[in-house]
Amino acid sequence: MARGAGGSTAAAHADGATVTLAVMTTLAAAVTTSDTSVSLSSGGASAIGATIPGQFISIGAEVMRVVSVASDVLTVARAAAGSAAAAHSSGARTTLVAGASLTANALSSDGTLSLSGETRAGIVAASFVQIGDEILQVRLRDTKVYEP
Repeated sequence: MARGAGGSTAAAHADGATVTLAVMTTLAAAVTTSDTSVSLSSGGASAIGATIPGQFISIGAEVMRVVSVASDVLTVARAAAGSAAAAHSSGARTTLVAGASLTANALSSDGTLSLSGETRAGIVAASFVQIGDEILQVRLRDTKVYEP
């Protein structure tokens, strides 16, 4: 994996930390704290796989539940999963939330990660995953062990 991808910084991560497949797009327009519609960049909903109501997306530290999808405009329920509604600027990174968890601590210098969770199947070479604030690019996948 390439540590610290997407403008993030390599960091240590605890055993059990949530690992999400970071399939990313961007906002086409700013979002206020009260907006319930999110406009993604052209092709963004399909690019991140946000095509089914009930899925979750994240923008910054906020998680939102997708209520409906109309092309690249998502109707969302704000502040899901204990997050707080926040304003987001046009161009903000938007990801589909799908998770796994670490099965061992990961130091900022570690070259491999061991994951549990069924969604790890979507993690392939050249994909991005996110743990906390760090984005990692996968170089090689071998069952449950990933090389950053």
